[in-house]
Amino acid sequence: MDYLNLLPVETWRQIFRSAVEPIPQFDRVLEIDPLISFRARRPWPEILLKQSLETRLALCLVCKAIKPIAQELLYELLVLRRYNSLEGVIRT
Repeated sequence: MDYLNLLPVETWRQIFRSAVEPIPQFDRVLEIDPLISFRARRPWPEILLKQSLETRLALCLVCKAIKPIAQELLYELLVLRRYNSLEGVIRT
């Protein structure tokens, strides 16, 4: 039985988005300690973004049925570490 078709695509998109969204989690951390990224060995936003990207990529590998939704989530978040990385994005 195809369980993915029991729910609309929009519902699956919201479920997956809640699994990969780092920002609300980071907002709660900032409410507790606004200077946490300065006190931590690695900045919190960077850690949360890395975890979010890893989860987004893992979702793409789950199955073919959810791959279109997972790819949409994967490519909505771009992390540019260097200015010249932007040239490659512009070309695509």
